[in-house]
Amino acid sequence: MAGMELTLSDIQRLPKTDLHVHLDGSLRLSTMLELAEEQGVQLPADTPEGLRKALHCGEKAGSLVDTTLKVLQTAEALYRVAHELSEDAAAENVRYMEVRYSPMLHTRGGLRLTTVVEAVLAGLWDAQKDYGVVGNAIVCGILRHSEHLA
Repeated sequence: MAGMELTLSDIQRLPKTDLHVHLDGSLRLSTMLELAEEQGVQLPADTPEGLRKALHCGEKAGSLVDTTLKVLQTAEALYRVAHELSEDAAAENVRYMEVRYSPMLHTRGGLRLTTVVEAVLAGLWDAQKDYGVVGNAIVCGILRHSEHLA
């Protein structure tokens, strides 16, 4: 329609879908810090502001995987992060999302692959009931997995 401009508020209210969201790249900074404290994991900073800077949030930088994966080695953490991801998506009016992750990368603490998958799916399914966001998982395999498990 000619002459009609969308505002940011208009765009925020539009229903959306996210077909490629990384679980290990979607953690709240506050959650990373809480999980690190609970699990005794050392992070590059101990405040949200420091972590934001250390992780180069908002910048085109390398992978966050090494840092975020450190706190994603328990079923409880995986469930929480999947659930919170859905809550954050609901706040952006996302109605459907596909969450990508590799279960192999979450076995450093001894979790079985099936436990990893079940924890993420439970978080997504419970969040669907709580927030109305339909979430499915894209389970990725890694061809050269031994490099990523060390």
